[in-house]
Amino acid sequence: MNPWISFSLTLNGKTYANGQLVELANELNKALHKNWQRHLGNFIKSWISDSDEISVQTSGSTGKPKLIRVKKSSMLASAANTCPFFHLQPNQNALLCLDTEYISGMMMVVRAMLAKLNLIVVPPSKSPLKFLADSQKIHFASMVGAQIHHSLIDETCRKFLNRMDTVIIGGSSISSYLEIELIKSEGNFWCTYGMTETLSHVALRKISPHLPPNEYTALPGVHFDLDPRGCLIIHANYLPEPVITNDLVKLIDSSHFQWLGRWDFVINSGGIKIYPEELENALSPYFHYPFFITSLSDEIKGEIPVLMVEYDQTPDEKTMNEWNKILSSVLPSKKKPQLIFTYPHFIYTSTGKIKRNQTLRQYLEKNYGKDFLSI
Repeated sequence: MNPWISFSLTLNGKTYANGQLVELANELNKALHKNWQRHLGNFIKSWISDSDEISVQTSGSTGKPKLIRVKKSSMLASAANTCPFFHLQPNQNALLCLDTEYISGMMMVVRAMLAKLNLIVVPPSKSPLKFLADSQKIHFASMVGAQIHHSLIDETCRKFLNRMDTVIIGGSSISSYLEIELIKSEGNFWCTYGMTETLSHVALRKISPHLPPNEYTALPGVHFDLDPRGCLIIHANYLPEPVITNDLVKLIDSSHFQWLGRWDFVINSGGIKIYPEELENALSPYFHYPFFITSLSDEIKGEIPVLMVEYDQTPDEKTMNEWNKILSSVLPSKKKPQLIFTYPHFIYTSTGKIKRNQTLRQYLEKNYGKDFLSI
């Protein structure tokens, strides 16, 4: 007997059980529907199939996106960590505004099935709250930083965001500017740490001025270790083996860590290790355009830091002087970017993360030619 067919799911106030989930999946898969609707239909169909595993696509933030197979029982175990932590109760409203092609959206569906939540489904856009009626109550939501940003700059969406009981924020780390704005708000916001391989988050950090900055706490059944590089190793009781990450952390104890940045992004400039994410966090209150810090090879120092800004025109002298003044006043001189590049269109993953290496490479090819990359 197929145990997965017995699950039920409440979607926008209507409960689907047993054979009804098959009908729902088929309805969502119709050609006239949007991609995100078909992705939801595909996930439901995969979930209620007789297989104990499901295919999940990684986001591609650090390499080529790939499909991996994960156990449905492990996904349920991950959801069983989250639901009690946030005291989720049957019939509460959970917002699905993430694409179910990826683990973040999938896990919202699994949590809804496990905790008997009413899943409110809207398009996974930059401003998903615009699709909700003012009177709609949301008890729990999972969003990415870009969605939070666009919600905060729209007054109606900002008020709605503040009325939501609990919002978890994933995808990538949020800027200090965004964190300050959320502290001003009345909502209950949490940053998450996790990845596709861990089936969503394994650690959480409440956004609060009264708690240690950038310190994440493991969920039950999870503990941490370090590899020789100083990168985090994740042990979760629902995963078949530890997950070795490329995330450099300061390990406080087996249940707490401070995130420093990615090992593969670290810049070694004249013997000084520079963590781009640390500098980006310091600069974020001053730059209102997407940006990141990367590096170029240098004969003397090995590498030099470079600031890339998503800017759709060539900055004038006044703008460049302002940017350089910010860099000099905010950052230590030995870590300050030596060059500033502007590019109108950064390359992003489907989950909104900047593809740093690809963006830099495309910029250099367009402005200096492919030969420059082989120098």
